[in-house]
Amino acid sequence: MEKFDSIILKLKKRGHVVRKRASNLLTFPFDAIVGNVVILKTPSFSMPTTVSKMAFQRKIAMLEKGGYKPFIVPNGRLSEEQVKAFVDSIEAALDGKEEPW
Repeated sequence: MEKFDSIILKLKKRGHVVRKRASNLLTFPFDAIVGNVVILKTPSFSMPTTVSKMAFQRKIAMLEKGGYKPFIVPNGRLSEEQVKAFVDSIEAALDGKEEPW
């Protein structure tokens, strides 16, 4: 199972409503959103058709200005413990106790 899907599955198991492939009034597409927490996959910056790093950083800044808390799924493999820690940090952000990754 892909790490993004395992994160979404864990959030759903914990009782959160997760909307996948959503967008907001700022017309930014999200990979997933839970409350005011936006979950984004890390884009591939090596391919010419993907978004540039500066554009991705601007997107993050605009989301933060819009009141969202962006969480970016880290590159590379994640162990089960790392996925659990990522989901725990999302839950903490939903409760207002922790800042995004």
